[in-house]
Amino acid sequence: PIPFDFYLQTLYVSKSGDDTTGSGTALAPYLTISKAMTIADKNSFYGFVSVGAGTYQEQINLPRGHLSFIADGAVIIDGETSRNGINGYSTANDNVSINGFSFVNCVEAILLRGESAIIQNVTIANCVDWGIHLVNGDGATLHDIEISGALAHNAIYLNNCPNWLAYNLWIHEIGSAYGFEVESGCDNGTLRDSWFYENNIGAISKTSDGNVLRNLVIWDSASSYGIQVKGAPNTTIQNCDIFNGTIHGIGVLQDPVSGAFSTGCAIQNTIIKDNASYGIVVDAGSQT
Repeated sequence: PIPFDFYLQTLYVSKSGDDTTGSGTALAPYLTISKAMTIADKNSFYGFVSVGAGTYQEQINLPRGHLSFIADGAVIIDGETSRNGINGYSTANDNVSINGFSFVNCVEAILLRGESAIIQNVTIANCVDWGIHLVNGDGATLHDIEISGALAHNAIYLNNCPNWLAYNLWIHEIGSAYGFEVESGCDNGTLRDSWFYENNIGAISKTSDGNVLRNLVIWDSASSYGIQVKGAPNTTIQNCDIFNGTIHGIGVLQDPVSGAFSTGCAIQNTIIKDNASYGIVVDAGSQT
């Protein structure tokens, strides 16, 4: 069968475009991504948005799902500390793809509600609250992402996103925030082949079942654990290297809100060294 996106057309955006006289074609692009969203909202046969090199000081409000954003060159979305970068939270926006963008000075770089999101080849710097915030995102895939700069919350936060996959992440120097957190309904996911340094907690799995954390390098965690498993049964930690943390290497703990224990967890082939306190902490009721 011919795939659905075979029939979808592309809207083009360029810093040399025009929102008034442009038609969204490669030869007559729009000036703003917001204009492309207005057209995409009215015409469902547009499924791709190609954005030309340059800095765009706007918030991209998603009108619907089934949209793929592709950076054609070095594209920067600047939130000027008052706007999100891509905002798709108010309704379900399934099958959204974001490829090749840089986000700076956003409140949240990517805020998205919807299944099967793909976020790849993205850099995020100096945002305010979250870097990437996904909700109700079954089957989300995130890879080749760098996030830096102090955040109020988390670099990456997933909620109710089962069957997720994340790899090739480079998350560093985000201050008191967590590097990567999955919470409540993010079962059967995998985080692998990633690097975390100078964060509060490198990675945390919370109230979710059956996640795998593999091939992670975590160092200089500022004020808590390198990896924390909290009320998350059947979590597997494999082939990780955790060192120079200011407190503990790994915590396998009860979640104080739900009361759930982290039972049935496994820690395998992992090096934990030169942390200020314990290498591994397992509280009563949790099993490793």
